Amino acid sequence: MSAFTKFRNRLNHERNSTLGEPASPSPLLSATCGRSREPLLVQKPSYSRRALTRLLASEDIWVCWRCNGRDDVSRVLDITIDGLFIQTPHLKVKEGMSAQLDFLVQEGRIKADAVVRHVKGGSGLGLRFIALADQDRQRLKTLLSRLRSHHAKPPSQPFRPIDQE
Repeated sequence: MSAFTKFRNRLNHERNSTLGEPASPSPLLSATCGRSREPLLVQKPSYSRRALTRLLASEDIWVCWRCNGRDDVSRVLDITIDGLFIQTPHLKVKEGMSAQLDFLVQEGRIKADAVVRHVKGGSGLGLRFIALADQDRQRLKTLLSRLRSHHAKPPSQPFRPIDQE
């Protein structure tokens, strides 16, 4: 008996003893190879480690930011409660550097301290919020709600009219 078969048997035995019902073969262990009858381990699909869904920012969201002694204004491409990605060609910053953010949106002024999480050459920076005042966090939540509702609305005219000739 192979080590893999012993492991599968032990796993089924433990499942039986903890659940109190007959064990069915695990979907991960049920596939077999064409040449032999030994079960194969089927890889589970991988999922994003991202805990929160990014929301695409509307074109009217811009942020003033300072990092590494440089002040700049950039468009926000996407945002979550934990951070944002900004569009900028100026990438003289490195991962781990701190940044100060200040943006003015319909919901009011939002100030935050952030850290550079990743730098994408030629496109922008991923920043993670590390400090937000309570009122700024509330404004950010309101902004995210607005963006969610904006993206959830179906288009008023889902299909382009066909020109009649």
